[in-house]
Amino acid sequence: MEADWIRVSDRLPEFDVPVLLTDGKHIHMGQRQRDNYYTAGWKWSSYWCDGYDLEWAFDDRTATHWAPLPSLPKGE
Repeated sequence: MEADWIRVSDRLPEFDVPVLLTDGKHIHMGQRQRDNYYTAGWKWSSYWCDGYDLEWAFDDRTATHWAPLPSLPKGE
């Protein structure tokens, strides 16, 4: 299954909704949050995954694409 990537320049995800983010080299999970510090009034907030510290910071807005998270597998 491939993600349907959406260009950040075309459309941004809703606030506070977890999504996949990429710069074309790395994929991380994060969300867009309101932040009055930035001129645009929002920033990327990345997540930790299983205790692994995400090295790519989204605050510098290097994300080029995002995709909705896939659905969880159905229980058996």
